[in-house]
Formats: sequence, structure tokens, C-alpha cells
Amino acid sequence: MPEFGKMGYEGSVLPKGHGTHHYHFWVVAMDQTLNVAPSLTLEQAEPHVLGMNRLLGPK
Repeated sequence: MPEFGKMGYEGSVLPKGHGTHHYHFWVVAMDQTLNVAPSLTLEQAEPHVLGMNRLLGPK
């Protein structure tokens, strides 16, 4: 969907004065590819998790 007058995702637009906003991305290494719904919870995936870490990025 076009945002900011061009195609592609440009990120969120924060209100003025909001300050620094952080994005949290979880990276999970699994022992197999799971054929599941996008609503998979960590508790459902946990038996297959080999490791995980969080990436934090400011906007």
C-alpha cells in the first residue's frame, strides 16, 4: 500500500515530542520448519527452539 507518496513500507510516524521509540525484533532458531498459523505463540514453539535473541532498534 502506498505510504508517504511511494510504494513500500517506511515505518511508523510518531507524534511530535514522542521521543525515542524502540522496535523489538525477536530472532528464533528452530530445529525444524513448522507449518503453523501466524498466531503461533512462543509456548507452542518452545519445544523446537534451539536459541533466541532480541534485536533492539531505535526509530
